[in-house]
Amino acid sequence: METSVDPDSLAGLVERERSSIAELGDYIQTLTAGIEEMNTQAQALTDYALETADMAERGKKISDNVALNVASITEVNQDMERAVSILVEHSKRIGEIVEVIGGIADQTNLLALNAAIEAARSGEHGRGFAVVAENIRELADQSKKSTDQITELIRDMQESIDTVVSSIKQEFKVTEEIKDAVQELIAAFDDIARRANETANMIKELSDSIEGQAQSVQMLMDTIDGVYAIQNDISDVMLPLVDFLSTLHSRLDEIRKGLKALEESIDESRTLLENVGSARR
Repeated sequence: METSVDPDSLAGLVERERSSIAELGDYIQTLTAGIEEMNTQAQALTDYALETADMAERGKKISDNVALNVASITEVNQDMERAVSILVEHSKRIGEIVEVIGGIADQTNLLALNAAIEAARSGEHGRGFAVVAENIRELADQSKKSTDQITELIRDMQESIDTVVSSIKQEFKVTEEIKDAVQELIAAFDDIARRANETANMIKELSDSIEGQAQSVQMLMDTIDGVYAIQNDISDVMLPLVDFLSTLHSRLDEIRKGLKALEESIDESRTLLENVGSARR
């Protein structure tokens, strides 16, 4: 008679199952810690992306203000250019008028000279007329000198105006370049803000996915904890059973040995009886 229950094997099986569940629990705890770390990093990336988007938005506002100021400067430059153009036209007209006055002064000087010559020819009778002619000539000379000075001033003023016009054009060119650069900067800030928001959304989706995985792992961990508790309960029940089976196994071995000895004794008795029966015949 043999038994089919090995108490040592049963106890080893229970212990191996408990060890496997404990190892699985440790692995899941490590996995949970990794997921939590990933979630923390994802949240940090989300905050960084949102901060980048906010900074880009503030940069865009600053660039918008700069663009408005540049537009105002451009408008002022255009007004200045128009005013200087009008000033150039007026200076040209003044120059033309001065040229006319200078021509008149030259003609007056020539007429005064001719009058002085005629007065000299008239002798004593033309002396008074000669004095008047001399005064007219002096006035003409003064007028000519004044017109020459005015012409020189107008020339200097036109040179200054040309310098101002050149500076305004250069400033206008630089302003336009700044305006283009600001527009490109605004577009770049828009692109940065858009990409940062897209990145934040992607990271948010990843964070939500990680959070879902963390919840699933936590549920699995809770399940394993329950299984581990049940395994402990089974172990608590099995240990006395293993002890009982071990004792029973020992008793069965003793019984098996006793039966074997009894069987041998019976065989010996049977042999003895057979021998006795043969002797009687």
